Amino acid sequence: QRHKVQLAQIEKQERVRVFLERELGTRINLGEKDLRAYYERHSASWKVDEARMRNISFRVSKPEDLKAATEKAAKVLARLKAGEPFEKIAGEMSDDQETKTKGGDMGWLTPEQMPPELRPLVTKMQAGMTTPVPVQSSGAFHLIKVEARRDIKPFEEVRATIENVMRADKQREVFGELILAW
Repeated sequence: QRHKVQLAQIEKQERVRVFLERELGTRINLGEKDLRAYYERHSASWKVDEARMRNISFRVSKPEDLKAATEKAAKVLARLKAGEPFEKIAGEMSDDQETKTKGGDMGWLTPEQMPPELRPLVTKMQAGMTTPVPVQSSGAFHLIKVEARRDIKPFEEVRATIENVMRADKQREVFGELILAW
């Protein structure tokens, strides 16, 4: 009998918790100013070491591909030295079908996300730099351009995370007040 009463109490508390979570979740308004202040206060949480990279790949799947890849790379380097945009050349000449349509854009990558063969060189490159010679990886040669570097994620990329954390904190705060008042 005692267990039934305890179980009924637990079920009731759970229903109340779910109800309050649903109701309060829609009523908690977080202002842009509050979100940005949280971002600033917790800036250490958003630290990263990322490079926005572009890639022109020359596939080398068999030894006889090496000569063609080397010639192609030399042509690309000459065009880059003449001032042609990297993204234009990548769209025309890269063998990497995934990035070719995006002008060679690989997006923002941490060193851990980069191909291991590229990591030592790319982590030392400044924004705007292009590898002076092709870098070999398994199955290809690459010319890499570091478009930009960043050491902190921008607010826009972490806004949803901040909002979720702040909403959950506010709900816990209100739940605590309700429980004390109950």
